[in-house]
Amino acid sequence: SDQSGAQYPMKWEIQCAPLRLNLTVQPAVLNQELRTKESTGVNYWEGAVEVAGTREGRPVKGRGYLEMTGYGGQVMSRLFK
Repeated sequence: SDQSGAQYPMKWEIQCAPLRLNLTVQPAVLNQELRTKESTGVNYWEGAVEVAGTREGRPVKGRGYLEMTGYGGQVMSRLFK
């Protein structure tokens, strides 16, 4: 993130041999970081992701939602101690 300095993993390769499943998951929009300085003080990334790959050799694709916390300094768990 250019705004907070956090380093979020922005692409995943997922493999599941029993299903012959190979997927790539990546953001639909890169800048989906939320900075909550005025409320919880936690920076986190949440938003739309796109999924593409193969299952049993056939192409598959989809969309999803992902939330990542703990990459931008403060973590949510510190709020609940």
